[in-house]
Amino acid sequence: MKHLRFLLPALLLAAWPVFLAARTWPPETASSASVATATTTAEGIVELATDREDAAGKVVQSNDTRLDPFLPSGASARSGLVPSPGGSAGTAKFLREDATWATPTELFDPGMELSDNTLRAMSVGEAANDYIVIDTVNSAEDITAYKALFVTDAVASGTARRVGGIASALVGPSTEILGTNENNTDFDISYTMPAGTLYRAGSVVKITAQVFCTNSEAGSGAAFEMTLAMRLNNNAVASTSSFNCGDEAIVPMQMTCMIRSPGASGTLMCGGTAVMGARGTSTGTSFLLGSGSGTTTTFTFDTTQAGQWEVALDYAATMNDLDSTRLDWMLVEIY
Repeated sequence: MKHLRFLLPALLLAAWPVFLAARTWPPETASSASVATATTTAEGIVELATDREDAAGKVVQSNDTRLDPFLPSGASARSGLVPSPGGSAGTAKFLREDATWATPTELFDPGMELSDNTLRAMSVGEAANDYIVIDTVNSAEDITAYKALFVTDAVASGTARRVGGIASALVGPSTEILGTNENNTDFDISYTMPAGTLYRAGSVVKITAQVFCTNSEAGSGAAFEMTLAMRLNNNAVASTSSFNCGDEAIVPMQMTCMIRSPGASGTLMCGGTAVMGARGTSTGTSFLLGSGSGTTTTFTFDTTQAGQWEVALDYAATMNDLDSTRLDWMLVEIY
């Protein structure tokens, strides 16, 4: 018995291959399903025998029944293979949600909405150089253009004109200038125009102002003699002739300057009118260039630099020390 204990396992090991050869495990059953075979390419890509390939060996989407195409948004939307972008190389087309390739026609969605109560809700420019900035801060919404705007008034072939308007509305009144200051004296209301504002021929500056004679000859009502001038960087570009200003007389004045040539040696010409005298009996006078008597005389101004616009007056030498004048307001428009 001791020897049979070691002999039985050996007999079983010898008989096992014969047993396996005599039957199939598990039992075979009839089946109509086919099993796809697979091969691995030299690049390590596993390909099924059912792949549909063209003559070059590339899988063709339309021939591959195992892959579904990408379908547009909607009830039948489905992920899948994207359609071919076409045979011409390019970078302008984008795949739309309707499963077609198209070139965008608008930079922004015309129905886009900006964030509410936001500083710089949208900006257009290059690098740190802003062109247009839109702020939507509540009660302070605005659109700021940092470059000149031009329009053709809806005429495709029209001449582009610069969009301009009020550059500064200076609400006075200024400090009164007393008769003791008989020489050219500037009112303490002025506007400084940034450098480069008048950068092209045809740029226009319009200045409207009003001077008020607050007292004359200590209230005696006698008129006093004075001259008004519009000054740019302390140089008179237009001035009135000498006139008499009575007690509580108003002097409305308007001047227009136009750039003839821009640049460091730029030139401009100015002209306008001023009305002086007692209310209801005022008379007008021309507002001509500060130098020269002809309207063709030009004034030299470096348009690449800043310019300070101001109104000045020059009292006659016979002024009473109690006579006084003030500048009520000044409006500056730039086009």
